[in-house]
Amino acid sequence: MLPVVLRLDYADGTHADQIIPTESWHLTDHITVNFPAGPAVLKATLDPDHALPEPDRTDNSRTMP
Repeated sequence: MLPVVLRLDYADGTHADQIIPTESWHLTDHITVNFPAGPAVLKATLDPDHALPEPDRTDNSRTMP
């Protein structure tokens, strides 16, 4: 298993990535990831570069209200 990237897309057009180690998501059903404060978050995406082999990516991103 590989680590996964979590990407936050911000309202100002920038984004921030954070690598989540395999142990974090493999050993528990939830984790907390902290990002520095910044512009409003528009979207959060797991594995934005499609580095992991996954047939169904429909649940890998969430658009913020």
